[in-house]
Amino acid sequence: MADEGLHIRVSGGVQGVGYRFHCRHQADSLNVRGWVMNLEDGDVEMEAYGTHGAVFDFLGEVTRQDRGFLVTDMRYEQIPDNKTYKGFTIRIEQG
Repeated sequence: MADEGLHIRVSGGVQGVGYRFHCRHQADSLNVRGWVMNLEDGDVEMEAYGTHGAVFDFLGEVTRQDRGFLVTDMRYEQIPDNKTYKGFTIRIEQG
């Protein structure tokens, strides 16, 4: 089965609460590749690549409601796999 990707944007209480580190930890544990980054408007953007099951398990973990962060809105779209990512990184927000 071919790997796939998701472009994800989440809103809510997701900055200043360790959310990007949680995303990286979940990605590492699920063998998901990609990146996560804070946006200037308070949202967080990420891309996640891996098997269908791993990517959607990742999506479920990073939107759980029993954590120290609060995701109030989540939008995603499927994108083609990007084989250039070897791991999951935290990107510095662009300014």
